[in-house]
Amino acid sequence: MKSKVLRFLLSLAIALGIWLYVVSVVSPESEATIFQVPVMLEGEKSLAERDLIIVSDKNFTVDLKLFGNRVDLNKLTASNITLQADLSQITEPGEHNIRYSIAYPAVVEPGNVEVLEKDPQHITITVVETEWKEVPVKVEYGTSRVPDGYVVDRQNPQFDHNTVIVSGPKETLEYVQYAKIDVDLTGKVSTIDDSYKVILCDARGNDVTRNEGLKYVDKLSTNINAIRAKIQIYKIKEVPLVVEVIPGGGLREEDVVLTLSQQSIVVSGSDRDLEKLDQIVVGTVKLAELMESTRLAFDVELPAKIDNITGVDEVTVDIELPELEVRTYAVTQIRTENVPGNRGVKLVNQVLNVQIRGTKEALDSISAADIQAIVNCEDVAGMSNTTTRLSVTIVIAGETTAGAVGEYYVVVEVTEINSGTGG
Repeated sequence: MKSKVLRFLLSLAIALGIWLYVVSVVSPESEATIFQVPVMLEGEKSLAERDLIIVSDKNFTVDLKLFGNRVDLNKLTASNITLQADLSQITEPGEHNIRYSIAYPAVVEPGNVEVLEKDPQHITITVVETEWKEVPVKVEYGTSRVPDGYVVDRQNPQFDHNTVIVSGPKETLEYVQYAKIDVDLTGKVSTIDDSYKVILCDARGNDVTRNEGLKYVDKLSTNINAIRAKIQIYKIKEVPLVVEVIPGGGLREEDVVLTLSQQSIVVSGSDRDLEKLDQIVVGTVKLAELMESTRLAFDVELPAKIDNITGVDEVTVDIELPELEVRTYAVTQIRTENVPGNRGVKLVNQVLNVQIRGTKEALDSISAADIQAIVNCEDVAGMSNTTTRLSVTIVIAGETTAGAVGEYYVVVEVTEINSGTGG
């Protein structure tokens, strides 16, 4: 049994030796086909410098039928044969047939292999003109909205890039009008600060890259792929508008009828700022200065960091006064108070005509002797040897619903009093 195995191994060795002799000595040359050898493209940078871009498929392969020494052919594969096509010769748009060069690995001498067939003989490259343009960034919310009680500042979104530079084939680039980001407002109750994918849109707001009828959309490129956006979201609140009423002239707030053209406005701001805002005082009405029913206009002024959502910036107030009488009294009781110690004050007015408003019953109970005109002289401290006009406060003795209307002044002479020292 052992001898049979030895004879078999000896026969196998002899056969292998004969095969090697035939392959290397008797018949050393042969043919071989290498399939799908990839073609490397060189010179794409030169195309870009000429404002050209490849729009055809760039993944080219070639089948090579080779002739040469069988040993050398056995060393060749699709991965170690190098095919190169030089694109630098392309200078204008169109379809170009480009030949390619063949290089073998260092283990094979170039002269030992001959190319019998190449399929294809050349590669076909299609290039078109490329351009670039700068388009604005817009934010779109679709049908999404913030919860009730909140508002979005849609007019002032903040982007880390306000524009996007888009490049690509000229005929495709013409469709790009702006770059948008899609923001979902659902459930948002605080300021948004996030990054969003850039979407290139046509004039109708459609995504250009999804237009199946448009050529070369896959060749469009942008200088940025995402935009960071900050969008303010505020809480809103309805706040009443009020008018401050200062009683006087025989009238209290409950005696008059006030009608505002706008009872309240909707404002927005932070939770903290709105929490402190219970009303907005648009103005002050001094009843003592009003002689008849009238209409006044006031500007609506808001605290800092509060925005007027309603947009009403002026309010009118109709003031309806009750039917009261007005009588004029010649007041002779004019007295000064708060006179500085080093100043002398002399009244020029001896009589002051004062209008008092009230019901007939209240006015019938008042005489000129019940009325005093009090002059506050604090402001004369810096005056000397001059005549000036000072405001007057009208006081009616006793309990009465009547009061003075209008503003009153008297003229006084101010002199400086020199104090001496005795010895």
